[in-house]
Amino acid sequence: MEETLQKLQEILQQTDDNILIQATEICKNFSATQENSRQIEPLIPDLLRLTSSTNVELSKNAIVSLINISSHLPTAIDTIIGLKGVTRMMDAIISAEPNNVHDRLMLLTNLTTQKSGCLQILD
Repeated sequence: MEETLQKLQEILQQTDDNILIQATEICKNFSATQENSRQIEPLIPDLLRLTSSTNVELSKNAIVSLINISSHLPTAIDTIIGLKGVTRMMDAIISAEPNNVHDRLMLLTNLTTQKSGCLQILD
């Protein structure tokens, strides 16, 4: 599994949107269970970066993956908050051309279950 995870991480650093859409689709589907979420938790930084993509399908897959992972793992919430995930989601929601607002709000809901997530909104 570790080798597969490393390959997936390499793919998530590609620049081709079509490849990234497929890779994030795999992450989204794989993160549906707690055990699987635990295995792909190291991909959080890459997934969070991809939430900023201008490709709506790509960013949605990345956001839903993070929603799934953060629903299962409190440690993932801390990781996302540490990577300024709350600020990223808020900035995207209030941007001139917001996308995936509903999904971003769902992720924010998960992140603000931690006190540090609430405090990041106020910063």
